[in-house]
Amino acid sequence: MKILLILACVISMAASLAIVKDRRNASTATCIRKTIDKLFSDAHSITFVTDYSEYCDDIVPLELNRPVFVVAVNLHPKTVNFFTTGNDFIFCVRNVDLLSYASYLIGHLKWSERKGYSDVRVLVISPGNVERMHDQCWKSLLYNVVLLSWGSGEEVLSVSNQFTEGNNCGERARVIEKESCAGSVNIQFPKTSNLNQCPLVLAVYHKSRFNYLKLVKSCPDVRYIMEFLMNLMAQYFNTKYVVHVANREGDIAQFIEYNKNISIFLYADPTAPANIASQPVLTHSIVWIVPKSLPVPAIRVVLLAFKSLVWYLIIFTFVSTVFVWWLIVGCQNRRFRLEDGLDAMTNVSSLTILSSIPVMPRSFLHRSVILAYLIYIIHISCAFTSRWIELLTVPQYEFQIKTLQQFADANLPIYISNNFQRNHFSRNDTNNALYEKLQKLLIPCRTHDTMTTGIRRVHNYRNCAAIVTHQDIITTQMSMTDKFDVVKIEDSSITGAHHLKFGYKLNYYFAVHIDTFLQKLVESGIGPKEFNELNAEYFKNGIREEAQDTVVLTLGHLYFAFCLLGLGLALALAVFLVELLTGFIF
Repeated sequence: MKILLILACVISMAASLAIVKDRRNASTATCIRKTIDKLFSDAHSITFVTDYSEYCDDIVPLELNRPVFVVAVNLHPKTVNFFTTGNDFIFCVRNVDLLSYASYLIGHLKWSERKGYSDVRVLVISPGNVERMHDQCWKSLLYNVVLLSWGSGEEVLSVSNQFTEGNNCGERARVIEKESCAGSVNIQFPKTSNLNQCPLVLAVYHKSRFNYLKLVKSCPDVRYIMEFLMNLMAQYFNTKYVVHVANREGDIAQFIEYNKNISIFLYADPTAPANIASQPVLTHSIVWIVPKSLPVPAIRVVLLAFKSLVWYLIIFTFVSTVFVWWLIVGCQNRRFRLEDGLDAMTNVSSLTILSSIPVMPRSFLHRSVILAYLIYIIHISCAFTSRWIELLTVPQYEFQIKTLQQFADANLPIYISNNFQRNHFSRNDTNNALYEKLQKLLIPCRTHDTMTTGIRRVHNYRNCAAIVTHQDIITTQMSMTDKFDVVKIEDSSITGAHHLKFGYKLNYYFAVHIDTFLQKLVESGIGPKEFNELNAEYFKNGIREEAQDTVVLTLGHLYFAFCLLGLGLALALAVFLVELLTGFIF
């Protein structure tokens, strides 16, 4: 009889426990449904991540009126076939340490879909300590979180904003908003628009131009980011703007990864996925620096009229005629004087330039020489005149590179910084022949000083080229004392434009707020207006950018010829007047 009573008690207790468990499960299910309907009403699907503990098994089959994809928390993400494209997750874990898996899972999901990290919303179901759970969420990079736990025999929903004053910028969850799930669900996700003067850290490399604001404060891009944009962002989010200077470039990533504050850095990779970089803060055009063409040498213009051999014959004829003239005069006077030789040179020069002489010699030999020379000069003048069109249409400068195709055909070595090459010339599978040809001509420069030296070589020696951004040219001009005499080709068709972005942690929760701020800045016109004003101020008070010389067809390359002609005319006129005066006197 006692045995029967004991069995009856055991059965009664088991039934009671089952009823309590069923009631608790039903209550939990109701709370989850209400929370989903309130906070995830626009979700198309939900990813349910469970540790498959007894505690979580009863929650899996919940009907949530939308597709639910179940993932085991102990599986590697690469073994999971994700079908969801949503940002809504339910994590059911008994051990709070398993929450560190959450950020890894979400990160892999967003990376596999090549999508940016937007506001991922998470409902965490766990019986653990509420404060510890919120602390663990922050450590796991989960900030948009509602926690469902149990307290005083009922389900309790709680949220905690790390930027609430009592939470000391996320050091520990002391201020927690709680709400019973027995009634209607009114709780909201934490708001991050007001950061209560928590630090907003911009990490820069100590050799970066952005770390030398006092030295390059006239540069528009430096002033725009360091003085205007970051201060405006700090006001917008109510933060304290702080600059962290890293001793090594690689230390920036480590600082960003482990810093608890809102931390960003400047990122220049145009192929960076949206889950590690913001939308463009500034867009710089790509500038190809090529040597400026040299003026056409005067000797080349002269050689256009006749070939070198003809010019040699003309000079030989002139010298021979002068010698014969002087020989005739010397034989007539029975003496050879230098004055007679100079007089012969003057007369032959007058015949060459004016086809006349001041006094016609009486000697038959002289007249024969003059007649033969005049016939010769007439023919030479006719031949020379027939080439006037070619002479006057010679360009003032040699061939100037104006397009990237001409640039590639020139086979000039191209100086490029390592970072720029990694960001813009890292593709090897392109079918663009021009891209591949330019890629083979690149000469990487490890340091900024080496790159500046390369740009100066383009200016000084004209036997190489360089590729930089427009702002890099401004910085180089500041370090040069003479005119930056090169040709600049602005063309981003091959490399893509140079976008300067904000970089942050992988799948950073605050990224969506940074992008929203940047988008508002552009759409309102405040950002572009400020940058244009800084540019205008720079070019007004700073270095003026030299305008490109226009290559035109002028007579500048024939100045020497006209000067020589004028000198000859003046000399002939002087000789003529002297001879005329001498004839009257004597």
